[in-house]
Amino acid sequence: MAALPPNDKVGHKSDPNSVGRIVALENEDERVCANGASKPVSLAELEPVPAFAELSPEEFKRKFLSIYKPVSILPPDQYMTLVLQATEGCSHNRCTFCTFYRDRSFRIKTLPEFRRHVAQVKEFMGPAMRMRRTIFLADANAIVIPEQLLVSMLDVVNASFEITPAGENAVLYKLSHPEAFDGVYAFVDAFTTRYKTVDDFSKLAMRNLRRVYIGLETGNDQLLQWVCKAGTSADAIDSVRKIKGGGVSVGVIVMIGIGGRRFSQQHVADTVRAVNSMGLDQNDLVYFAEFIDSLGSDYSRIAARDGVEPLTHEEMRVQMASIRAGLSFPGLAPPMSVYDIHEVSMAVMNSGTVVY
Repeated sequence: MAALPPNDKVGHKSDPNSVGRIVALENEDERVCANGASKPVSLAELEPVPAFAELSPEEFKRKFLSIYKPVSILPPDQYMTLVLQATEGCSHNRCTFCTFYRDRSFRIKTLPEFRRHVAQVKEFMGPAMRMRRTIFLADANAIVIPEQLLVSMLDVVNASFEITPAGENAVLYKLSHPEAFDGVYAFVDAFTTRYKTVDDFSKLAMRNLRRVYIGLETGNDQLLQWVCKAGTSADAIDSVRKIKGGGVSVGVIVMIGIGGRRFSQQHVADTVRAVNSMGLDQNDLVYFAEFIDSLGSDYSRIAARDGVEPLTHEEMRVQMASIRAGLSFPGLAPPMSVYDIHEVSMAVMNSGTVVY
């Protein structure tokens, strides 16, 4: 993946995979130049046309919901991905700051179900799959799937889609296979990898799992406990080292502003310590997600109960700068960027892939 500029704010118009193709136009009457062409063309003239293009909105919604559960969130560099739901919902689903999966129970698909799902997605997307550059194994924590079943699911993915192999030959392969996907990606929770080994991740890497995204949120264990986030900072550090030891890169997500003024000092110090202990390099990513509370959320209720005051926007900016200033890496640093949860949620909705 191309490195993200250090201060780039990743939103729905900042997709690093979008070079040479069309992304989220807000007005279908806009005229754009495709692939650097000097002659403007209308959207109606652009290919590929998705298989669902002729459906009415209601028919589209009905068809979509027969294949997918709503996918509420994706990493910023993955919103133009092809989503395959190996699981539905979140295996923890008790974090006070997250409401993305409260509308459903967690469930792992059986292998026959997943095969049918993949076939339905291929039929539904049709030629529009050529606009997707990666595959995302959803929902919130697909890596929690027992290893034998997860390996079998990835075998289905690799048998169903052409995927560029990792390594030195990737560029040459891509030149001769321009429509091949650039790997498989997924979310993971820190506590999940207690039951996985380096060898497990090596097997997943051999099946083109390229990166998993882990929500560290904070390195402060007291704050993790306060927001009902499962696991500890030590779990997150161990998880990242285990994942990277298996040849899979990571995207580490740090939350800015969580815990308000009460936890701010400990949040900065312990998050710097945790990230610096992970052994990250240029193949990994670090995202800073600005915490925005929702009125009536579990977080707002416990914050009011415990007198935890939120940070101002300026205080969040200072907090993020303090964390970044404390980070150090043994070699080349990973790209770092802002993860705007709400912008990315809108991008997911606008991308024609998931939430309808």
